[in-house]
Amino acid sequence: MFKSILSLIFLCSFTVIGQWSPLKDCGTFINALTMNGKTIYASTNSKGILTSSDLKNWSPITGISCMNVGKLLIKNNKLSAAATFNQGIFFNNTTSWSCASSLGNVQDFVQYALQGKTITLAVTTSGIYKSTNTTTWTLLKAGYFSSITMNGATIYVSSYNAGVIYSTNNGTTWTSINTGLPTLTINKIIFIGSTLYVGTNFKGLYSYIATTTKVNKKNVTTCSWKPAGLNSLNITTIIPYSKYTFVGTSTNGVYMSTNGTTWTAINESLIDKAIYSITTNGTNVYVGGAQGIIYTRTLANIIKPPKLAKTINDTPQLENTKIVSHSPTTISYYNMKGQLINAQTFSYIPTSISIKHLATGTYIQAIKTTGMKFKTNMITIK
Repeated sequence: MFKSILSLIFLCSFTVIGQWSPLKDCGTFINALTMNGKTIYASTNSKGILTSSDLKNWSPITGISCMNVGKLLIKNNKLSAAATFNQGIFFNNTTSWSCASSLGNVQDFVQYALQGKTITLAVTTSGIYKSTNTTTWTLLKAGYFSSITMNGATIYVSSYNAGVIYSTNNGTTWTSINTGLPTLTINKIIFIGSTLYVGTNFKGLYSYIATTTKVNKKNVTTCSWKPAGLNSLNITTIIPYSKYTFVGTSTNGVYMSTNGTTWTAINESLIDKAIYSITTNGTNVYVGGAQGIIYTRTLANIIKPPKLAKTINDTPQLENTKIVSHSPTTISYYNMKGQLINAQTFSYIPTSISIKHLATGTYIQAIKTTGMKFKTNMITIK
């Protein structure tokens, strides 16, 4: 039986609402995504910060010389600071950017008010640093740190080789809390509601839970880390929003939970499974990672995915066929688990291609042309 499908139909007719769609090919690893109202920022590892207010036109942020950028801070509705992985933190002084370059490789940072001053805490691969003026910095604790979060006045910091520590006196002294952790390599630490979570290196998620037991007829409460799902996965980012929590992994794409313990993969048509950044504006969710492509999907369709409505029959309709590009083109097919089934490369986008090598079923089709144009669609072959 002869099967063929048309490139024009691919490009125009078979995008399925409710699946991930490519929004922007940044051409480089995406370290972080940040929303500020309708504006989205993409922190990259070689092109600095790219931004768009309409999700169509993108431009770089000027004034930051470092191109390998991580976490951004939005303050008073503007981009206030940017952490970099080799030049410290850049601070936006309205008319120009200043740089705390002595910090080096900054993995994360927070700001908070204390006695009328703004305190900045930066966690780096050499230690935890504190500043009251973003110019002079004091080393609070040496170490190889990864992430920071706060709960009231208590500071929690994760490490790539020493688990989790916390301080209740603004970083003067620190205490380890590692009971129950299967590894001391922690990538992310964050509060989801009132519960502290960490994302580990290929050991999944853990939450810090209080347990009360009877000791000599008295109630004794102890805290320890308990498994919270996604066992054996490398957790790269954790983003809570409303009653939903989104988690990115380095190998298995994106997961969502409403209770912090049971997780659902939401990877339909998501080709890049190495996700290191997630953000949302409440209407759409945006993810990015190793392949440099920002994908978007509506939150409503993540919560309740629609049924597949489009199909491709054995005999295609030819009336809309035409050449749409003369650029070298690769057309790939993936199964619904994101595994590559077949890829064909052409010197141009053909008017039709044979799909007799594909069995009956549903596939993700990806078209990539010279100039980084990228399109994914979900198709069903009968």
